[in-house]
Parts: sequence; structure tokens; C-alpha cells
Amino acid sequence: MEKILKYQKQLFFLCVALIIGVFVFTLYQGKSHIFRKFDYKTWENKYDKSQWVIPQSKNEISDEDLYIYVGSKLVQGYNPTLANVETPPLGKYIIGFFETIFGNIGVYGIIFSALSLILLFVFNKKLFKTNLLSVVPVVFLAIDPIFREQIGVSLLDAQYLCILLLVFILVLNRKYLLAGAAIGLFMATKSPFITGVLYISIFSFFLLKKQFDFRKFILMPIVTLLVYSLIYIKFFLLGHSYLDFLRVQKFVVHFYQTGVSAPKGAVFPLILSGYWFTWFNKNGFVKDWSIFWPISFALSLFAGFKLWREKKIPDELLLPGIWLIFYIIFLIFVPVFSRYLLLALPFMYNFGIWVLLKTVKPLRSLSF
Repeated sequence: MEKILKYQKQLFFLCVALIIGVFVFTLYQGKSHIFRKFDYKTWENKYDKSQWVIPQSKNEISDEDLYIYVGSKLVQGYNPTLANVETPPLGKYIIGFFETIFGNIGVYGIIFSALSLILLFVFNKKLFKTNLLSVVPVVFLAIDPIFREQIGVSLLDAQYLCILLLVFILVLNRKYLLAGAAIGLFMATKSPFITGVLYISIFSFFLLKKQFDFRKFILMPIVTLLVYSLIYIKFFLLGHSYLDFLRVQKFVVHFYQTGVSAPKGAVFPLILSGYWFTWFNKNGFVKDWSIFWPISFALSLFAGFKLWREKKIPDELLLPGIWLIFYIIFLIFVPVFSRYLLLALPFMYNFGIWVLLKTVKPLRSLSF
């Protein structure tokens, strides 16, 4: 342990080099897809033959291809409520913007994946204090198959994680109105329902800390809704009213309420063994499972028990801990893809590292 303490700086840069190396290697592995040129006609043809235009079509279009196509239309001024309305438009706007600027489909995923690692390190500095300890969970995230899948693809999960980390950083820094704005961006990226889970987590944090403030409970949600509405500015500029906007949101709620029925609790076998209970009769093991999932999950449970007994919980653990509880509960009741775990894994890795530092004697000298 003395050698580790002596060479903390060198070990930190070694971890950074490992992260960069894994990132670059992943780019190299997926270069044929990541740096594929965007051609509007190709994706338009995919969309026109897909299940979104022809019910029961055998030419199914993936979520990534759908976002690539719709994003390209949105940056051309297309009404954001006429295609893929069930997914808010912010991420698709950004995908379309990067397609237009760089001419390929992978830059969006590269940028938000890199930002996720940076923001996780910034968040961890508040918890672990030292650079070395703060970067270790980032290493685990960087090598995680779920995270590596996000590098260079036009899915929304890496952006989702970026904004979630930003929200937590702002809340812990007591920038509540900015946090409310960031939650508006979070809400405008993917499922609006998860925003409810996020607000339940944040308000529970405030209540447990006995922090009662008008800015937190009233102004934050107002700012969130204003920012969320602004993302639909094109819809309003086309002459639609706020009442029309509320009708669109009602349709989105109805869409998810009448969607597929998922096996309840499928998230647990997915985490513990990688076995995926689907809703389309193709159960099996996911290729992106990692042994670190069940380990970090078990360590997170142990950390929660230990913190509950000590009753001295740092804010940097309390907030993500509450989030993990409510988010996992949410995943119990919805159709779950393995990539949905990206919003949980960074914090599970944090808890895992924290509990090892607190319970393993040789590591206590490294403790923050």
C-alpha cells in the first residue's frame, strides 16, 4: 500500500492511458460502422420500408437507424411530432446536427461517450477526493461492454448518462435552477417517465437532508418544463398551441401505456447472469454481460446496508444511492434492454470501490 501511495500520480496516468487505449481500440474495432458516411436516401429507404410505415413489415429498422433518419429530417425543419413522436427530439436533433457537420453517423456516440467518462470523473472527485480513487470507477465503466457499445453509435443512452451525471453534479453543488434546466434536457432526450423517477430520487434526497426550499420543490420543476417545452420550439413555430403540445404528450403517455407487456423483474437475472427474459419469445444470454455487474450489484447492496447502519451517508453516495433504488424498481416493471443499465452501472461501480476501501484492511490506507 505504501508503494501505491508513493506512486499515486503515476498510477493515475496509467489508468487514464488505459481508458484512452480502450476507447481508441473500440473505435478501431468499429471503424467500418462508426465512420460510415451518412446518405439521406439510404436511411429514407430503410424507414419507408420499415414497420413504422408498413405495419407487419419484415424490414424492421433499428432504433439507431430510426434516430439517424429522423434526426436528419429534424435539422431540416421537420415537425418533431410527426415521426418517432414517442421519443422526445433533443437527442435526434443533436444526431442530425453531427450528421450534417461531419457527414458520418459515429461522431455523436464518440462525443457523448467521452463526455460520460469525463463527467463521471468530475462527479467522483466530490466523493473520493483523490485523482487515483476517482478514476478507478471510470476505468470499470470504460471497459464495460455496455459502455463500449455506445462509442460511435447513434443511440441516446450515452447522452442520457451525461445529462444524469450533470444533474447530480449541479444538485450537489446547490445549483438548483441549473439542475432543473438540465433535468429538462434529460426529459427531452428519451423516456419522459424516467424524469419522474429522477425527481422522486432528488426530492427524496432533499427530504432526507431536511432541505426545504421554494427553489427546489417549485422552481426546479417549472424550469424543467420550460426547457422541455423549448425543445419543441419548431412545433410551436409551425402554429401549434400549448394545448396541442399537451395533446402530443398525452399521446406519448398512451403509447407507452399500451405498449408491450414485459416479464416483471427481468432486470435481476440480466444483472446477475446476463440472461434476458424478453417479450418476443427469444430468451437468451446477452453478449455484453460482464462479471462486474453482479459483483458491483452485490457490493452496492452491502454498501447500502453498511451506510444504513452507520447513519452517516455522504451526499455523494446518498443521492446516487436513492437513484439506484428507484431506478432499479422502475426497471422491474418495464421492458428492459441491457443498455438501460448504463444509468446504473457507474454508481454501482462507485459503491463497489467505496465498500472495498472501507472494509478491506490493506486498502484502508488509500481511503479518502
